[in-house]
Amino acid sequence: MQILPSVSLAAYIKNYTVVTIEKDIEDAVFYPSGYVDLIINISGKAATVINGKRKDTPAIELLGHITLPTRLMATKGTTVLIARIYPHASTLFFTDPISEFTNYATDMYDVMKGESKILYEHIMLADGLAGKIKVLEEFFLKQLKKK
Repeated sequence: MQILPSVSLAAYIKNYTVVTIEKDIEDAVFYPSGYVDLIINISGKAATVINGKRKDTPAIELLGHITLPTRLMATKGTTVLIARIYPHASTLFFTDPISEFTNYATDMYDVMKGESKILYEHIMLADGLAGKIKVLEEFFLKQLKKK
């Protein structure tokens, strides 16, 4: 399910997508999209393999610009909320140069420790999908105001 961002964020965020895994995935391949994804693990377990290196999906993951095929493993019932960020907007939301994240799946706790912990707690406490997206949009707007 894809949801469009608010008007204020439409120039920066392509969409929000909710994905629920219907059956165990062992070794699915996905290809570069040209976007940077902020992935919130709502439930379940997943992992990505980029350039032969496996990384379990943390609570919040920053999936940098991917330039090569990547593999995904996930258990049935895993649900993620993905914010697909336009490449030109990535540096507006994160303090580190976005090139640091190219071909990496990064735990957001390593990038924004305090803020990402609070963000995840608020997302998980929010009621329903609309509430979770509202929390995420408030986070993005706060990041924009800092710039």
